[in-house]
Amino acid sequence: MTSWRESASAEAQAEIEGLFDFQLNTATALLQKNREFYPIAATAAGENITPVAVYEGDEHPESAAVIGGLKDILRKTRGEFDAAAIAYDILVTVDGKKTSAVCVDLEHKDGICFRLITPYVFKGIINKRIGLGDTVMNACDKFVWSE
Repeated sequence: MTSWRESASAEAQAEIEGLFDFQLNTATALLQKNREFYPIAATAAGENITPVAVYEGDEHPESAAVIGGLKDILRKTRGEFDAAAIAYDILVTVDGKKTSAVCVDLEHKDGICFRLITPYVFKGIINKRIGLGDTVMNACDKFVWSE
């Protein structure tokens, strides 16, 4: 399988890597503070990373509704950035056991699109430290530049 880096410009690589780091760090901080997080999005234009938010008045929205709202915003504003990412909490199976993971869907305007999944565990009850597992890459449907 060809690495995504082989077809990506240096700028696209930097934007995608910056977005992933930003999303994973933000999700981890939210998990440490709240032990959960709602889906979050961010965009990149060069070195500038901008968080994207959606709020429709519901204090406890369904994650699918939040993801749908984020995708709508990203599609409507896609001329303002080069890359986008949506991070959300999922369950995965690792070594035969279900565990939580941060899933980050990444897309670049140059046609690059993939998903990075990083399992996590809480390592402390009081200080809520997060232990991260190995990140794996999977295919992902385009969610911004899909037309």
